[in-house]
Amino acid sequence: PHAEAVAALHALLSDRRVRAAGVAAGVLDRAREQDPDPGLMDRLIAADYGRDGAELLTFDRAAARLPGARLLRA
Repeated sequence: PHAEAVAALHALLSDRRVRAAGVAAGVLDRAREQDPDPGLMDRLIAADYGRDGAELLTFDRAAARLPGARLLRA
C-alpha cells in the first residue's frame, strides 16, 4: 500500500547513513500527508521537472493535478 511504501522510504531516508539526492526528501515528506493519487513516482517526476523549470505533460489525470503539470488530451 502507498502509505506503507512512503513510510518505509521515509524511514530509510531518516537513517543518518543515507542521504537523498535531488527532490526525493521533500517529496517524501509531503507524500506522507497527501492523498495517494497521484502516486509517489508521479510526484518525484513532477518535482524533478519543476526544479528544472520544466512542465510535466501527462495523460494521467491524477498526475495532472500536481503543480506544474498539464493534462494532455488524446
